[in-house]
Amino acid sequence: MRGRVLALAGAGYNALVAVFYLLAGFIADISKPSIAVTLAGVTGLALLGIVRIFWPTKAMRDAVDDAYVVAGPVAETVTAPKSAVFDAEPTVISSPDDPEPEPQAPREQRIRERNYAPTIEVTLPPPPADGDEPKVFPSGEFWEQFRP
Repeated sequence: MRGRVLALAGAGYNALVAVFYLLAGFIADISKPSIAVTLAGVTGLALLGIVRIFWPTKAMRDAVDDAYVVAGPVAETVTAPKSAVFDAEPTVISSPDDPEPEPQAPREQRIRERNYAPTIEVTLPPPPADGDEPKVFPSGEFWEQFRP
C-alpha cells in the first residue's frame, strides 16, 4: 500500500512540475523571462507558506511517538527540538534491554577523525646540475628512439 501511495504522490508531483513549467514558459513568452522566474519563485514561497500553516506537525509527532517511543517510566521525554545547528548532539532514548553504550571520544576528536585525510609524501628528483640540460628532441624524434 505504501508503494502505491508514494507512486501516486510522485505522479502528482511530476504532473504539477510539468504544468508549472508550461505556465512559466507561457509567462516568459508574453513577458520577460526574468518576470516568469520571479513569479515562479514568489508562487513557490507562497505555496510553501500555505503548506507550513496547515501542516499537521503535532499530529505527525504524536503518531511517531506512539509508534516508536518506549512507554513507561524508562523512556525519556523528548523535548522541543534544539536549534537546527549542524553539530547538535542527537537525543538518545533507551530501554533497560539496551546494552550500555560505549564511551565516545570528545566531539572535536570525532570530527577530526571523520575529516582525516592521509597525507602522501612525494619525493622529487634533484634538479639537474649545472651544465646538465634536458635532452631536446625535434618533433617526432623522441618516439623514434623506442621503435625496434
